[in-house]
Amino acid sequence: VIEPKYGSPIVVDDVLDGNVRINVYYPDRIEKYATDGAGQLYQYVDQYDAQGNKIWPQRWLMPDGTPIGVPVVHFRNKKRHRNTNGISEILQIIGLQNTLNRLLYSMVATMELAGFPVRTAVGFSPPAAIAPGSWVVAGEDGVTRDQVVEMGVMAQAELRPFIEQGQWIVQQIAAITKTPLIGVVANNDNLSGESLKQREIGLLSKVKKLQITFGNSWENVMWLAARLQAAFGRKNPPVVNRWYCRWRNPHVRNDTQVIQNALMIKDYLSNRQFLSLIANVYDFDESKIDKILSEKEAENAARVASLLAGTPGFDNIQIEP
Repeated sequence: VIEPKYGSPIVVDDVLDGNVRINVYYPDRIEKYATDGAGQLYQYVDQYDAQGNKIWPQRWLMPDGTPIGVPVVHFRNKKRHRNTNGISEILQIIGLQNTLNRLLYSMVATMELAGFPVRTAVGFSPPAAIAPGSWVVAGEDGVTRDQVVEMGVMAQAELRPFIEQGQWIVQQIAAITKTPLIGVVANNDNLSGESLKQREIGLLSKVKKLQITFGNSWENVMWLAARLQAAFGRKNPPVVNRWYCRWRNPHVRNDTQVIQNALMIKDYLSNRQFLSLIANVYDFDESKIDKILSEKEAENAARVASLLAGTPGFDNIQIEP
């Protein structure tokens, strides 16, 4: 798959109801193909609406006639020399997940057999339908000494081995995907906060790598979105020379500690610097910070004016922020 700005076509196929459908993405157009009932491939061409207007294929162009670009952006994961398309993040655990799903089905079947067990009868034929509180009579005409009459229940499997096996599978999935586990599954209820942070190192490392590789893809998404807005939107997008993707810190944030650290040095900071330190905790952006500071300054000005209103010589005072 080639990035959209380079303009190479991309072919995406799909199979639906036994027919193959193919979309071919070019920088200046999108072509659709499909197989007919006989398996022959044909192209959707020259389609018109009820008024006779040609609706397919449509041109994929900017207002000035230049191609918009291939409308596909590839998010590559773990790109390799011989595999430029990347590697699936979940491919290695699909087998384990299927095993876990099968195990859950077995657990449900075991629980149903525990509630509705298979019973055995020796020496007589029990009624087919037995409800709670019913009586089962063996030998209504009497039972001889030599006749054996027994009624029992077939042994049921225990759920504990299933639970332990399920926990082991979950731990293997976590190890392969570098997903930290806490709680009963990981048997680490008493781990300290620092120990839990150590378990997150593998996941955080993976996230940081994806931020680097996916950042370029998100830049291409925004580049293509801006061109679409310029071509089909009612308002022109902002003029941008280049898009940059900036990620937040992936580390788990202790909001209380962030606020406490900011309060410790508040006296050495301006109001804007202090709000910037706690901005991530309360999701403050620059416009929100500007609004808070403006309202704070207006309140201070009104408070000073109120204090001076009763002072002789300050009858008509006006204080600006």
